[in-house]
Amino acid sequence: RPFVRYNVTSENIQTCAGVNMKLPFDVRVKMYNPAEFTYIVDRFCQDCPEDSLNPMLNFDTITRAGQSAGRSGSFFFFSNDNKFIIKTMTQAEKDIMVRMCAGYCDYLDDNLHSYIAKILGVFRISNNLKQDTYLMVMENIHPVEPQDVIASYDLKGSTVDRCVLEKLPAEELKPSTVLKDMDFRDKQQYLYVLTEDHDVITRSMLS
Repeated sequence: RPFVRYNVTSENIQTCAGVNMKLPFDVRVKMYNPAEFTYIVDRFCQDCPEDSLNPMLNFDTITRAGQSAGRSGSFFFFSNDNKFIIKTMTQAEKDIMVRMCAGYCDYLDDNLHSYIAKILGVFRISNNLKQDTYLMVMENIHPVEPQDVIASYDLKGSTVDRCVLEKLPAEELKPSTVLKDMDFRDKQQYLYVLTEDHDVITRSMLS
C-alpha cells in the first residue's frame, strides 16, 4: 500500500509530561510509503532508542518548535536525545519524496556508507479543521550536545536570501543561531574533517 492511516483522538492521549493533552479535535496521521520507510528503519536504525520520539519526553521541544519557523513558515526540531530531526515540508516537497522513495531506497542499498542523512518517514498530519501539515523524520547524522556546538549552518547551495549575519545584531549571535550559505562563505569558508572522512567524501563526489 502507498500509505497507511492512523487516528489520534482525545481519548488516545491522557497526559504528556504532566500536562493534560486532551485535544480540541481529532487528528489523523497518514504515513506515506510505509514499506520503503520501514525497510530503511529496519536496515539502518536497529539501535535507535525506542523513547527518542516519545511525546512525553519531547513535550517542551514540540511546544517550542514553531519559534524556529523560517520565512516559508517551515520549521524543524530535534528529538529530546538529539538522535532525530523532525522537519515540516510543503506538499510539493512531499510529492517529490513520495515519487523518488523507491529510488532513494536503492541508493541507500548501493551506498551503505553515504553521508546523506537518512529520511525515516514522511507523514501528513490533518484534523477536522481541514488543516494539513506534512512532516519528515530524519536521522541526525552527528548528534552533539548543545553545549558543544560552535556554529550551526543551514546550507542549500544558493546565494539568494541566504544571509543571516548582515541582519542580525552582533550581540544576538549565539552558537545555536542557524546561519546560511553566505554566512558560511564570509565567516567560516572551510570545513575541517578527519583524513579518513575526507577520503570517503572525495571518492563519493568523484563517483
